[in-house]
Parts: sequence; C-alpha cells; structure tokens
Amino acid sequence: MNRPTIFLACDSQTTGPGAAKSLDAQKLRTVEFANAEILVAHAGICDLAESVIEIMQRKAKNTTLESEETVTRVAQKSICEVRDHLIAINKECNFSEDAWKRFFRDENQLVLLLGFYFDRKPYLYTIDNDFCLPIRATKPYKAIGIGGPMGEMFLREKNQADPGFEFGWQISISVIEKVIENMDGCGRPTWVCAPLSQAP
Repeated sequence: MNRPTIFLACDSQTTGPGAAKSLDAQKLRTVEFANAEILVAHAGICDLAESVIEIMQRKAKNTTLESEETVTRVAQKSICEVRDHLIAINKECNFSEDAWKRFFRDENQLVLLLGFYFDRKPYLYTIDNDFCLPIRATKPYKAIGIGGPMGEMFLREKNQADPGFEFGWQISISVIEKVIENMDGCGRPTWVCAPLSQAP
C-alpha cells in the first residue's frame, strides 16, 4: 500500500440497559465532518454510545477538520455532554466519589475508538466516559471492550508477522473471529470498515 490504511473491526454483541445482551448491534459508525469523515467503534453500554455518536454527528456536520485535535475535541465534548446528563439526573442519589467511579467505570461503561486521517496520516484514539480523556494509540493497533486484552494479544502476534499490516483487512477479520471463539460476551457477525476519505 502507498500509505497506511485504517481498518476498524467489531463483533455484533453488546450490552443494553439492565445488562441485556444484543446480538445484532451496529458497533461501527461513520461521523461526517464538513471536509472529511471518521470511523467510530464503541464498546460498553450501547444506548449511551449511540447517544454520544449522535451528538458527535451533530457537532461535526458543520465543523471543518483542521487538526487531529478537531476530532478529539468533538468526541470529548460529546461524551462529556452525556456524562453531565447522567450526573444531573442522578444528583439526588448523593453518590460518594467511589460510587460515581463505579457508576461510570463498571455500571455504565462506555469506550469509543476513533479512526481517522489528517494530513494524510492515520490516527487512532480512545476515549471513555470515566476519564473523558482522548488517548492516542502508541501502536499501529488498538482493541477495546471485553475482548480488548485478547484482541491486543492477537494483534501483537499479527504485527510481528506483518509489521506493515499489508493484509490489514484479513487480519482484522481473523482477530475478531478468534476473539469471538474464545471470549464469552462476543458474538457474530463480524464487521470491518475503513474510512472512505483520507482528506484533508
């Protein structure tokens, strides 16, 4: 390939309200900025993730991608908006600091994986509703969700055999399929997508 290509892949099982499992979840979305588009994958509570992505889409629609921070800023503001709403409707519970931590980290966990290009370079970021801090991946791969640690192990092995991820599409499918086979809580079908635009 002439330049690095981003592939995001996911399974189709996710968690809904009351820890109910959905077997047909769409955990990959495209968010369109005024001059580019990005991919967003999510793990955790599906309804919360969908709300954050809807907010991102509204904010991005008339926003020009001028730097990598443009994407992370929109994601951060969107996830904080949902987090602030949850805090507001639960303020009468008088949660302790530890209780709030459990509320976001354990009971209402949400993680986004952002994949996009800027200045013809690929970027991968994660952000969750616990710290609300965009974190750039330090390796050419990143996995999130319940199967994240296992996925990272498989990706590390694949990266050693194929350092440039020349066969990234096939690797993405292979890794997700292996995680599904070995991790309770993950389910088929497998989805893979790449951003259609590498602009700006």
